[in-house]
Amino acid sequence: MMNYITSLLNANVVSRVKTIVILLPIVLFIIYQGGLPFTLTVIALGTFMAFEWAHMVGNKVKWLIAGAIYIALPITSMIMLRSGENGLTLVMFLLAVIWSTDIGAYCFGILIGGPKLMPSVSPKKTWSGAVMALLCAVVIASTFAVFTEFDAIYLMKLSAAISVLGQMGDLLESGLKRHFNIKDSSNLLPGHGGFLDRMDSIVTTAPFLFFIIIIN
Repeated sequence: MMNYITSLLNANVVSRVKTIVILLPIVLFIIYQGGLPFTLTVIALGTFMAFEWAHMVGNKVKWLIAGAIYIALPITSMIMLRSGENGLTLVMFLLAVIWSTDIGAYCFGILIGGPKLMPSVSPKKTWSGAVMALLCAVVIASTFAVFTEFDAIYLMKLSAAISVLGQMGDLLESGLKRHFNIKDSSNLLPGHGGFLDRMDSIVTTAPFLFFIIIIN
């Protein structure tokens, strides 16, 4: 247990927690406000992501075009989600599922360990962490249903899909960094790397949720 606690409380995690404590209230306030503040903030995030992407891929035109799509889809989806019906609830649900997935994967991956999920792409990720992350997301969804008008079973199914897609987005971004031989997209967020590192799950999940809302 002591080794587990030590692993959780390494210097990188402490730095990450400090960043979260500072930024989380600001992020939640902007999400709550919606409208122009939210739109401008998301566009600013997309701009930072674009700079990081350009720095990562250099002047490779095909990769720059791919980056435009990689960034534009989730940024547009987040803006459309927040501006639509139940926008605040949907964005908070999406982030709650993503955050619970990230925390669950990290904590249970260390606690349980076991076979690696995809060692050639992300050596630290484990199958146990991935499965427990999925369960954490489902628990969060069931809790969310208590305070909203959405059906609990529907939210649990949706959260499971978002959790899996979010983890795939994380692996995709890890694969991109390995391809370009970099550790983090930047060091703008202490303990978190860059904006591409923090938005990797949003890249795959925001367009998915927006699509689900449209077809329903």
